[in-house]
Amino acid sequence: MNTRGTSRYMVYTFLGLLLLGNGCSATWKAYYNRGVEWYDQQFYTRAITEYQKAIVANPEVIPPRFNLAIAYTEKGMIPQAITEYQEILKRFPHHTESLINLATIYEQQSEFSLARDYLERAIRSAPHQAYPYTRLGLFYEKRGQEKLAMAAYQLALSRNPAHADTHYFLGRLLAKHQQIEEAIHHYKLAIEGGREDSHVYYALAQLYQDQGNLAQATRALEKAYLLQPENLQTAIELGLVYIKQHQHDLALKLYQSLQAQGKNQPEIQQQLRQLSQALSAHEGANRMHSRPPEKKPLKNVVSVD
Repeated sequence: MNTRGTSRYMVYTFLGLLLLGNGCSATWKAYYNRGVEWYDQQFYTRAITEYQKAIVANPEVIPPRFNLAIAYTEKGMIPQAITEYQEILKRFPHHTESLINLATIYEQQSEFSLARDYLERAIRSAPHQAYPYTRLGLFYEKRGQEKLAMAAYQLALSRNPAHADTHYFLGRLLAKHQQIEEAIHHYKLAIEGGREDSHVYYALAQLYQDQGNLAQATRALEKAYLLQPENLQTAIELGLVYIKQHQHDLALKLYQSLQAQGKNQPEIQQQLRQLSQALSAHEGANRMHSRPPEKKPLKNVVSVD
């Protein structure tokens, strides 16, 4: 569940104001905003305290209670989180985000029937939105029900043809079934829709490699590495693609940069050795080609007068 960032929570502040009009006091908003600040710094206990104060100041507003449930989840206080979501739904039975977050909790607890029920309620609460269908598609995909997942993703795109996350998940599912061209198409649409993260570029690079399009794979991996330079897996993959294209100087520069980071994870060291061996093989081949030809010994020459 993605719960980070203040912008998402401020949306609920404005929603609360719209729903309750002039009934909101400045007091709860002050507590609420302090809670957001503590949450963003990952001081969840302090955030919880401020959200609780905001609720005491005005029990009817949504944002403090919703954020309190999320903070409880971060602290592993799942029963308390469920209670807060249920309180929201008593006041606003069609609160889509609470329905989806409850579904996520129940899915993590392996209560799959209950999770699906909440996702279907979320769809009924917002039938014109893409995200509830996308979330249902992810639920089905995790259960191995890929036809149902595909249908849910397509329904999401019928609601919002530009929904970036849906394009990404649909592309991933298509790639799994070797529908390469269709998967690339949806990954590109995910990027155009604003999903600018390393995962989509890395996935796109894998498909380009499957097609033998190393130039496009290189560009996608370079973008992925730029977005997440700490991801050594992406860096190593990029180095190997450089080598496949005989761009050994670029591979060597990247390899030296990785070595300088001094990472000690066994799997990373194994991949670094693979990259190093590929470079060594190239350097050995270069030495063979650059070696001057051996001089043959002169035979005895008989002069004739």
